[in-house]
Amino acid sequence: MAWGGNDKAVEKWIKRLEENDPTFIELHILSFRVVASDELARLFTALGRNSTLQHLYCSGLPIDSNAMECLSEALALNDTLLSINVGKSSFGSDLALFQSFCAGLAANESLQKVDMDNKGLTAESINMLAESIKKNGTVKDLILSRNKLDNDSVETLMEILGENPSSDLMLLDLSMNEVNKYGTHSIAEYLKKPSKLCKLDLSDNPIGSGSTTIIEALPENKSLKSLKLAGTLEEEENFNLDEPKNQLQIESVGDIVLKALSKIFPAKQLEEIWLDGLNISDIGMSSLATTIRDSGIYHLRMRRNNITDDGAIQLAKAMQENGQHLTSLELGENAITVNGFVELLACPKLNVLGLFNNKINKLNTAEFKVCPNISSLDIGCNGISTEDFNVICDALMDGFGPNLKILELGGNVNNTDEELEKWETLAAAVQEARPNIDMTWKRMHAVDDREQSAPH
Repeated sequence: MAWGGNDKAVEKWIKRLEENDPTFIELHILSFRVVASDELARLFTALGRNSTLQHLYCSGLPIDSNAMECLSEALALNDTLLSINVGKSSFGSDLALFQSFCAGLAANESLQKVDMDNKGLTAESINMLAESIKKNGTVKDLILSRNKLDNDSVETLMEILGENPSSDLMLLDLSMNEVNKYGTHSIAEYLKKPSKLCKLDLSDNPIGSGSTTIIEALPENKSLKSLKLAGTLEEEENFNLDEPKNQLQIESVGDIVLKALSKIFPAKQLEEIWLDGLNISDIGMSSLATTIRDSGIYHLRMRRNNITDDGAIQLAKAMQENGQHLTSLELGENAITVNGFVELLACPKLNVLGLFNNKINKLNTAEFKVCPNISSLDIGCNGISTEDFNVICDALMDGFGPNLKILELGGNVNNTDEELEKWETLAAAVQEARPNIDMTWKRMHAVDDREQSAPH
């Protein structure tokens, strides 16, 4: 990998490209590096004759028309480059420049990943890009995050991509754009058509209840395995973990999404879903619990919601039955206490459990009895006291969690001399008894910081 930073670096890169240096497979030019336009033009020209470079990243660098023409020609000639990310945040608004890039992309026969994150794409440039991807045929991953794409732009994109059913496109990232619930219809229509798309990220778009439109299309889809809908509440929607419980019992958009999801099972192809920050309550968890065993989902992520012990226990009970596939569950930043924690630990197939920033504290030995299969557990920032940590360490030394390899406890200990020393002593005992456990419980260099701040 070459990052850049020393004098005459560009000349060295050009030489290595021209000589087909077999070790030169990735070039990452930092955005703050000053590279003259003529240098870029020569670099791209050399790329056209190269057969070793696989990854080109020069995002943020200004590229003029001459250099872009050289890159376009290089893309048409090169057949070994696998991924590319070029252009400033205004790249997509310079239509002549972007058209030149797209011409090369359409003719390329090797690229598998095109990263256009934060490139200022417009309706016109999206049209150009989609047409080039349709003609290209080799691109598997298309990253379009952070471009302020609206419903019309996404509709154009999906319609054009849908015109090539033999496309190799497998990943589409539309996260952090401006698609609302009306824009989900064109995405749903694409999902109903034959394609190879297996990963779709719509996170951080204000689509709200439009998520159900996507989910309801899945029974007609045979390829999608990963769906990310994190942070997709409409802008006026919000939630608060400290709201009175009676207010939390009103069905939220997140609950509606889970209800829609539960209705599509047993659609076995979906394996992973992200539902962070959707105001999911125990109502939605009840819907999910009734059908989770019929699904093919192995990774479920629902951080920053309103899930309490009731919802966690309902899901855990369902997971304790035979037939379900879920092995990785992320419930960080909810309102789960030790009661829900105990039930989740007992799930026989659960391998990874994330409960960061919940309310799991005031522990006792009786709660650490059953943990058959978990290898990675995160209970950081749960208000765990030194007494709680003592209970955890005793349980570990008694054989609790026989398959445990990673234990995250950061953000719990009070950063004082006395507390740190107690935790260090307890952790050392566990390390001696269970050397295979990687236990993280303090901020790196916490002791050094403390020593540096002490009076001399």
